[in-house]
Amino acid sequence: MAEKALVEAAQAAGRAKGAYLYALFHRIAPRRGKKRAALAVAHAILVIIYHMLKNGSHYRELGQNCFDRLDRDAVSPPTRQTS
Repeated sequence: MAEKALVEAAQAAGRAKGAYLYALFHRIAPRRGKKRAALAVAHAILVIIYHMLKNGSHYRELGQNCFDRLDRDAVSPPTRQTS
């Protein structure tokens, strides 16, 4: 029963534009399908809840462009050395 509720919440998060979970859903869905993407987002929600309870912290929204920022930092153009 809890799994169904989490998957339903994940599907709703996949429709909430501008959110990190939206970006995660739409990043996974083209490759793995909508059902697996919803399950992956449900897992991400569980991990977020776990860390919030463990650390006593609040949820900090990373935003829809979180993966764009990560990719930009990981794929920086090489710098040329002049001799």
